[in-house]
Amino acid sequence: MSSDGYLWFLGRRKDMLKVNGMSVYPSEIEAVLGQHPQVLLCAVVGKPDERLGEKPMAFVCLRPGATTQAQDLVQLCRESLASYKVPEIRVVTEFTMTPTGKVKKEELRNLFR
Repeated sequence: MSSDGYLWFLGRRKDMLKVNGMSVYPSEIEAVLGQHPQVLLCAVVGKPDERLGEKPMAFVCLRPGATTQAQDLVQLCRESLASYKVPEIRVVTEFTMTPTGKVKKEELRNLFR
């Protein structure tokens, strides 16, 4: 809830990451990345980390002809998010989608298993 009394829905609890004991909602990171004009689609999942528990991992699909690099997107996140929320970024060419048009995040999580 904001100081103005607005309630912000940040995502489903099951999607929440725990980074060094801190709650991180993937939708917050996705919203920052989605503001970049060259980002077509992104999805954030937790990557297992021995020290932190989980670490945010953002998979980003860029628009055709985009020149943005992963480090540019990391910098954008550093400027907009708390340091523990800044994700590692992997640029991908496509996502596997559900029939309703959502990214299959479980397939992204399986990359770390």
